Amino acid sequence: MNYPDARDITDPAPTLPPEVAAELAPLVQQAQRRYRRFRQNPSDYAEEPQIVIDHAADVFRTLAARELRARTGSFEEFRARMDIETGAADMALRYAHHLYNNVQRGRMLAIWHHQIRSSLLGLISDAEDLWWNPEVIPAGWEPFLLASPAATARHAGVYPGAPPSGTSPTVDAERKTPAEFFEAYCTAHPGVTYEVMSDLIGISRDTLFKIKNEKAWVRFYAYDAAAQLLGCKPEHLHPVSLPRQRRRVKAHGKKRRSRSPKSD
Repeated sequence: MNYPDARDITDPAPTLPPEVAAELAPLVQQAQRRYRRFRQNPSDYAEEPQIVIDHAADVFRTLAARELRARTGSFEEFRARMDIETGAADMALRYAHHLYNNVQRGRMLAIWHHQIRSSLLGLISDAEDLWWNPEVIPAGWEPFLLASPAATARHAGVYPGAPPSGTSPTVDAERKTPAEFFEAYCTAHPGVTYEVMSDLIGISRDTLFKIKNEKAWVRFYAYDAAAQLLGCKPEHLHPVSLPRQRRRVKAHGKKRRSRSPKSD
């Protein structure tokens, strides 16, 4: 969603299924109450943009959590449903603009619009990480993911597909390793080399061996493509003994500090 003209700011709730709009309605009421408190003490100028930024974040997390609980379709379809232009992030922006327009009778500053977009891009990354690693809940997401019995059970360690109580997901004697999936493919296709496999998957040979030997995390599309060739699920190829480091969202206007040779 681009910075909208005032005439294009309308209530987005009627465009959603009734049950989704009903789930978002308490968030609107909460943001409106926060606005009323702000108007009683308008000297806190930093509070106003934060109200709309937080409201957009809450709407996005709610919509993303619904998708994560349903978990239908492929990862690429999920990414499309989160999109900043046509998906959940776009809807969150529309809710934020309508909130401001409804309370202040105008459109918010363009810089606030861009701040919301930046915040939502970071939340999209969170949602993508949650698709692959539902047991690692980013800060701020827990109340939204625990909104259903299924999510509550997942957080307690008894979500569908979790190991039985008393076992560790990282120490599973029945687990088939990525190396075994690759070796099984080679056995079923005599003469196929790892160079050929990397070409078939569409990744480099170095990336293939990182997956096979569980030496490092790679891009999620690499797991998805490799799983399609090997006939398994992408999560079967994840290096379970290595913690997944979340990507940092670069703050607008800040320069990345150069790394010194000693830090390597």
